[in-house]
Amino acid sequence: MRKFIPGLILLLSSALFVSCVSARSAGTDISFGEETAGFIWEELSDGITYARHRQRHQGADYSVVRINLTEPALETVAYPVHIPTEGGSVHGIKVRDFARRNGCIAALNASPFDIPGTSTAAGRLLSRKREIIGIHKVNGREISAPQEKYACLALKENPDGTLTARIFPHQGSDVTEDFQWAFGGFFQVLSEGQKIKFAERYDFRTAAGTADGGAVLYILAGKKLSYGQCADILLALGCSDAMEFDGGSSGCLYTKNFTQGSALTVANAFGFRARAKTQEE
Repeated sequence: MRKFIPGLILLLSSALFVSCVSARSAGTDISFGEETAGFIWEELSDGITYARHRQRHQGADYSVVRINLTEPALETVAYPVHIPTEGGSVHGIKVRDFARRNGCIAALNASPFDIPGTSTAAGRLLSRKREIIGIHKVNGREISAPQEKYACLALKENPDGTLTARIFPHQGSDVTEDFQWAFGGFFQVLSEGQKIKFAERYDFRTAAGTADGGAVLYILAGKKLSYGQCADILLALGCSDAMEFDGGSSGCLYTKNFTQGSALTVANAFGFRARAKTQEE
């Protein structure tokens, strides 16, 4: 039995850290999106609902969380909140643990990441250190530097306590200057209602889309999906813009009712929770 252990560790490590980047090219995906008309939306909290769907032919299984950002009872929370000091790395966290510690109604992973300080498969498997690749901005403070080639989701806090979301095709401190929160991922897949074509590659995907001028945010997570199919689903839901976060074995969407995706350690996460009531309320 012992002779199989090194091979098993190598196999697990390869599965954990394979890149989720998809090359841009035309695809021939199975059509998605029409099923959204039959979604049964269930409530998670004031302003947050969800729907789940399984596509038998391809084996896709995904969930969508719809967040009404005009609901003033909601607030954003994220990890990490401090600029890394230990060689640029942070202590990794599981999305489930982050969500539970912060009382999130819904939470997900965001940016791709590197694992510093080790070159061995076993070391990468066991290490808790993570280096965020791309922008991570919390409460107006840039925790991780932008990667211009990748997209990001930005959130702005309005004077009335509501939020507005926007997806930018390229990361940059200048483009997110007016936004208190920004979370990097991979590529934009939907721009002003038009799909951006990518290769037909299926994996676990975590994506976000904005609708109603940024007043509504959709989070999509599921297995055996392509970038194009994520775009189809979010477009059918009314999104004008959409992007992909880190997927594959890192992808995870957590809600208080269910979890979609892995329980692996990632570099950063963000979510939404009920805002604490003041004494006046």
